Amino acid sequence: ETESDVAPHQKYVDDAVVRDVSVALQRLSPKERETFVLKHVEGWKLEEIAESTNTNVNNVKSTLFRAVRKLRVDLHVWRSEP
Repeated sequence: ETESDVAPHQKYVDDAVVRDVSVALQRLSPKERETFVLKHVEGWKLEEIAESTNTNVNNVKSTLFRAVRKLRVDLHVWRSEP
């Protein structure tokens, strides 16, 4: 599928999603953003994140929980479920 095959409104939606995700990620604290990206973008294990950030797994879990909660609030308009 080439860019010319994509409906104009789909390109607008795609651009809007990218923009909103980018803004939502920037609203996270640096620690939350780093932890979220390492886990959900880079695919690191909790133990790897803890070691890399000089913390423990429970702190990583708490930081991820806060980050995901904030992202869900900021990106709720894009959720397909009620």
